[in-house]
Amino acid sequence: MVILDPIAGTGLHSVLLRQMGVKVFCADSVDGGSTQTSGADTNYLNQCMSTGSAARAAAAAGAAAANAAVSAAGHAVAWTEMENLDVFDSGEAATEWWQRAEAGCPILMLSFPPPPPAEVAEAALRRFRGSWLLFIGEWRGCTGGSGFFDLLEAEWQKVRVFSLPQWPMMEDRVYLLRRQDPLAGGKKT
Repeated sequence: MVILDPIAGTGLHSVLLRQMGVKVFCADSVDGGSTQTSGADTNYLNQCMSTGSAARAAAAAGAAAANAAVSAAGHAVAWTEMENLDVFDSGEAATEWWQRAEAGCPILMLSFPPPPPAEVAEAALRRFRGSWLLFIGEWRGCTGGSGFFDLLEAEWQKVRVFSLPQWPMMEDRVYLLRRQDPLAGGKKT
């Protein structure tokens, strides 16, 4: 089994999966993981919005500020090795990451993707060519944006929903989804 984790944060889910023998490709565009600064630094949201070369250029200052915030807070918690890479643009490094990671029929894992205005969850769905998605977060809640859920509802089918421990007033779940085959009238691929 191969799992792609393009918004790995601190890498906690990836290290747990690796301990179970799963091969995980993980990356995050913020040094030390995006969850280190997402609540404390609004420049992080600018970085998460970088889904194209023009946006990347505009987000460069935000990335530096986010990394500086992590450094100022002390050593960032990172549970496993990951690539410090923005895999959502059309650049050569991002394209190479997806090509390398998608070999072997992988599963895309999106764990608590950032809320709007970030569009990394939609960008990941558009880049991903596989048939399986593991989404961890709130359905149309505080994770991902409406564009992400619009894509899920149009192109993916929920196969199973798992409960998990939740913070108060949160509705986080684990969703296993399978891409629908548009040529087969919405049947699973």
